[in-house]
Amino acid sequence: MLPIEINKLGHYLSISIESANNNKAETSKALKEAEVAKAKAFESKAEVEHLKEVLKEVERNSAEIKNALETDLASEIEKRKKAEAKINEVKRKGEKRVTEAKQLAMVEFKASKELTTVKV
Repeated sequence: MLPIEINKLGHYLSISIESANNNKAETSKALKEAEVAKAKAFESKAEVEHLKEVLKEVERNSAEIKNALETDLASEIEKRKKAEAKINEVKRKGEKRVTEAKQLAMVEFKASKELTTVKV
């Protein structure tokens, strides 16, 4: 071989080695970045799982509160209906007493001596 070709070969070899070293550094950097990304993804996944559990707990609590409120509402509605029925009963009794009092007053008035003694 000729010395010029050996020089070219050495030059190409040196460029290839430098390129391999650069690739190795870039690969190493990319691997580190991938590890960091993987760690962040793992943390994010753990956070998502935690938030899912929190959401489930909130949903359970909401359902329990909703059921309790619905039960309380039904109880209050029932109490109100009973109170309204009692009020209506008292009104009916009061109206009946007023009617009876009017009738008694009319009977007393008609039976009074003044009406029986007055001649027209």
